[in-house]
Amino acid sequence: MQTAKTLLSAGGTLESSGGTEPIGQDRISAALEQHVAESHAVGDTNPKLVATEVLSNVKSALAKSAGGASVSNLTDTEWASLEAIVQVTGRPALRYKNGQVEMPNDVGENQHWGVLIATARANINRVSRSVGRVSRKGQTFADELVGTAWRIGDTLVVTNRHVTAGLVLRATDPVPFWKIDAAKRPRVCFELAGDAAFAVSDIAYCAPEEDIDLAIMRLDCTGGAPPPPLSIDWASESIGQDVSDPGEGKPRFKGKEVYVIGHPYRRVGSSAIARVFGCADGSKRCSPGFVTAIAGTYLEHDCSTLGGNSGSCVLATGRHSVVGLHAGGLEVDERSGRGRANVALALSQLGDSRATTILRSGKV
Repeated sequence: MQTAKTLLSAGGTLESSGGTEPIGQDRISAALEQHVAESHAVGDTNPKLVATEVLSNVKSALAKSAGGASVSNLTDTEWASLEAIVQVTGRPALRYKNGQVEMPNDVGENQHWGVLIATARANINRVSRSVGRVSRKGQTFADELVGTAWRIGDTLVVTNRHVTAGLVLRATDPVPFWKIDAAKRPRVCFELAGDAAFAVSDIAYCAPEEDIDLAIMRLDCTGGAPPPPLSIDWASESIGQDVSDPGEGKPRFKGKEVYVIGHPYRRVGSSAIARVFGCADGSKRCSPGFVTAIAGTYLEHDCSTLGGNSGSCVLATGRHSVVGLHAGGLEVDERSGRGRANVALALSQLGDSRATTILRSGKV
């Protein structure tokens, strides 16, 4: 409710939470219409009419609140409409078209991400080519998405240990004894590099530590060269730092701007997922956001991700280099797909581990 109040002014125009210039209702309506059309959940309903109804319900909800009514008096439809407004102005999951990351709509906080894409599109496109889709043979012999991996070294890719577990003969074996199951036909496909696909030949390294969800796989590159490796940023300041807060008298964490590149997928999505992702079919997405906390060897972030994003790289917007390895979500509600935060292995926090040595050298 508070977010919606910030977004919707008394005059009927939306303002970004950053306090920038007002945004006309026509643009809000257009953004809602786009999200409705992409959700594939409205049948023959006119998306424009749905957008108009959502805006009407938002005004009704805020009018009740302004009049002193309890928020418990809001109808389910009014609550859903408030949620829709917040989703449209939140954290987008941007598609790619002809190898280029697409611009977000220019509503609310998306204006900020629009500036990022406009100024850094070439760099984002470049690093995106080195992020691949990890798959295996499914029950119908068609490729089945398992997760995401990204390039380092000569023939190596980085992903999560739990992604690699879906590609081995017996995941119940101790990690040092894991072997790739060739019958599963595991491979990594770099769809922005001409759909170049490479078979996974073996596991070069898999972290045995429970709190380091990282694995490094070797690709069979006899048929051609994969996209170039990504650079890694080892500076902890690149993910955020404590800053003094005069009002509180104690430091607070201020996270840096990042983006996640990966292959989100969810067979059956909630309405919230549909609003952000449209059809989450495993195609590559770029999801910008911020680091929100650091906890041990992990960082928390608010970029929009789903299953299939496991193994995605988290990149700092400054140098477009990798600062984290996305692993999953915290306190995720399976029905809605929402969680408290997303987590990624913070590479700068690994210390003098075997994983650090391999990532730095690109060799096992």
